[in-house]
Amino acid sequence: MKPHLVVSQRPLDAQIARDSGLGFTAIPAAPLSVRPKAGLKFLSAYRKGKSATLKLIEETDAQAMIATGGFVSGPAVAAARKAGTPVSLVSLDAVPGRANRFTAKKASDVFSAFPTHAEAKPLPDAEVIGFPLRRAAVAPESAKPQAAREYFGLEPGRKTLLIFAGSQGARTINQAIARLYERGVLGDWQVLHVTGPSAEGLGPEGIPQGAGVALPFCDRMDLAWRAADTALTRAGAGTVGEAWANAVPSVMLPYPFHNDEHQKHNAAPLVDLGGAVVVKDLIDPAENAQQLAQVFASILGDDAKRQQMAQAMRDHRPPDGAQRLADWVTAQVGA
Repeated sequence: MKPHLVVSQRPLDAQIARDSGLGFTAIPAAPLSVRPKAGLKFLSAYRKGKSATLKLIEETDAQAMIATGGFVSGPAVAAARKAGTPVSLVSLDAVPGRANRFTAKKASDVFSAFPTHAEAKPLPDAEVIGFPLRRAAVAPESAKPQAAREYFGLEPGRKTLLIFAGSQGARTINQAIARLYERGVLGDWQVLHVTGPSAEGLGPEGIPQGAGVALPFCDRMDLAWRAADTALTRAGAGTVGEAWANAVPSVMLPYPFHNDEHQKHNAAPLVDLGGAVVVKDLIDPAENAQQLAQVFASILGDDAKRQQMAQAMRDHRPPDGAQRLADWVTAQVGA
């Protein structure tokens, strides 16, 4: 069984696909829109993307397709349906987007990483399976925090805060943390700060000397999570899934510019069981710094509270979404 990725023509998608080591094909695709000009672009890209995926299915003799949502899934799923190829849709966020609701109608089976938020339009007959994580994102139980910290050049015996907002970083988080560095709010804690390629919002000096280690990108998230005693993150579906699987107490600032607030709802299961705290991103650096200082005061200095948060995540681990999808593929191809 040989996997093959279908991605958009955006350079970032191609880079991520290349880094995965898997074969991939970039197809024309555009977001669904009701605006006339953007709508025409969508229709043109949809037809071209469907045609390109049909050709790929024929050339590779694809036996099954897993769609993970977004605007690339629309033409790809339509092609699979026309070719008679079984296809499943995995909705990764707690609030299914318009593209996923559209695509779900054409999928053979529909899965959801998280329970759909009560006020969102649900996907019909979606099975909740947990976020399908890469094995490389979850540290084995045998991995030691001290060794993980040494891998990044951190002090092995010092408490560590992981600051991570996805591969591109987050300007508002960087801006707030820059102010916390100035105020000494983190005390004796060191940081592993994944800043994003441009470290936007940190300023030319980056993080203060002795504060820890800053990286533009991290390709060993398993070790980053194992090094961490606490994390400050966004609440994208993958980040929530990784924090939960690695049982790292987290402070989450959901991305503030999504109208449906799906990141806040992604984090809700972790908040409900006591493993995470959600803080509204107020966008203003000073206001964000002030509220983070208050939250950190109650978490960073309280070992018992952090242990309780971590144990809550261990006691209520979500299902293994990756294994469920592997089982689905196996059932389709008869392997």
